[in-house]
Amino acid sequence: MAREGEPTLDDLLSEPIIRKVMAVDGYTPDDIRTLMRRAGAREPFVKIPKPSNSVSAPQRRPAMPIST
Repeated sequence: MAREGEPTLDDLLSEPIIRKVMAVDGYTPDDIRTLMRRAGAREPFVKIPKPSNSVSAPQRRPAMPIST
């Protein structure tokens, strides 16, 4: 990180684990920057579509019921 305290958006977006999660979800750092800029400007929400060439994240198994 560039400084002490709260990380900047660029700090977060440069983390390898964050990059991997975004890649699996089909988003880029620019998509996140656009989302944050819109949120900061209080622009109406517009969903950013996933790229058509994105790889789907593996599906999670449903939780097993707990028997008592």
